[in-house]
Amino acid sequence: MENKDGSDANEKKGKNDIYSLSELANNTRYEKIEGGLSDDFDLEDFISHLIRYKSFVAEEERKKFERSLNEILECIRDNTTYDFDGSKLKHAKVINTLSRKLKAPHKLSIVTTNYDVLFEEAAMSENYTVFDGFTFSEKPVFDEGMFDWNLVREIPNIHTKEVEYKDKVINLLKIHGSLTWEKGEDGQILRKDKKEIKEIDKMVMIFPSSDKYAQSYQAPYFELFAKFQELLRRPNTLLISTGFSFSDDHIAQMVIEAVKNNPGLTLLITDFNIDQTSKNWQALLDLMEANHPVSFLKATLNDDLASYLGEQDEY
Repeated sequence: MENKDGSDANEKKGKNDIYSLSELANNTRYEKIEGGLSDDFDLEDFISHLIRYKSFVAEEERKKFERSLNEILECIRDNTTYDFDGSKLKHAKVINTLSRKLKAPHKLSIVTTNYDVLFEEAAMSENYTVFDGFTFSEKPVFDEGMFDWNLVREIPNIHTKEVEYKDKVINLLKIHGSLTWEKGEDGQILRKDKKEIKEIDKMVMIFPSSDKYAQSYQAPYFELFAKFQELLRRPNTLLISTGFSFSDDHIAQMVIEAVKNNPGLTLLITDFNIDQTSKNWQALLDLMEANHPVSFLKATLNDDLASYLGEQDEY
């Protein structure tokens, strides 16, 4: 397996320390890899297969097998680590455009399955305060109640106590975890700098596998999904989906049921050029044809989405 920088994973650990993908496939009787990766290779299916096979590995091979599996997960981590570049990426423009359409005390809520910290870095570049479920402390600890808070200040007045809400405040729900989250020795979820987290076993991320649905019932994912469901039940809500294929059943079904049952929810799906063959995608088309508030827009986050949403000239 190749890292993002082009280096070979086997060279990183030493060829004798880990199995190659072909060796893993042969050893675990995975028949979908024959002489290398094909165009339709399904990494999620392969990882699921390895996780299921793990309990059957002979004792003398277990450590090498675990190192090999961890190497795949580390490659996923390394290849999803990006730095925000405002000259190429338009996360900040989308945040600005949508935030300006909301009136306090309402906050823009961003829900993402990505592990990277592009939204955090984009928000910081525009001086936003981000409520990501972690305490504002020297060692940030996960506390799902943080999403319900806002920032206000009192306006002295003889007759009444008025408050003014701080602008540029957003919620960020990373429902599959983050490169910056780590499980501490006491079980608490900590947020750190992404460069500080080295051990793959301590990372709080739902890696691609068929086990994603079951993992979503564990902390902190359960609390994040519960908050997402709460947002989907609110009246007068616009959900904009960008870059999401709706292939994750546990998320897609949540959205589909929300559209059916919440008449105050409108769904706008962008990236209409992604794969449209899944049953969930067809279900969304059926909802639109049945006059549910579902629309499709051929736009992408880093291309012209901000313009369609009403980006202003100063951006």
